[in-house]
Amino acid sequence: MKKNLLIILFFFVSCCTTTSLVEVSDDFLMDLASENYRLGGGLFLDEFEEDLSPLSYKYYINYVEQHQAPSAENLAIKIKAANEYYFLSLNDGFIITLLYKDQNKIIGDDSRTALIDTVIFSGVVRSEDLRAISSSLAKKNDN
Repeated sequence: MKKNLLIILFFFVSCCTTTSLVEVSDDFLMDLASENYRLGGGLFLDEFEEDLSPLSYKYYINYVEQHQAPSAENLAIKIKAANEYYFLSLNDGFIITLLYKDQNKIIGDDSRTALIDTVIFSGVVRSEDLRAISSSLAKKNDN
């Protein structure tokens, strides 16, 4: 009985800690930036007829799952592992801001640039910051 209880407890704990398995590393940041740049171009030219304003997070994540480069293995899983996200679609691109609470990091990426635009490490990360960071990136890269 104790053995069964331990197995169930272990299974429960392992299922609940998915986000801690995703490390926000330099490799992940480069994969996210380069794939968003590449996929954003494909979405802009091929899927949405040069207007990405109707693009949704759900469509984006499905597109990443289907079209990610082999070098960016499991990118969609790592994106979905974020505790919270904010997705802002623009005419000519999109901005995704991801919050990883367990690592105290917020990542903001604009698909119109080939590099990660914002990484914030802090003792306290707040979900309210996601929208502000996304708006700031949109204004910064419009200039």
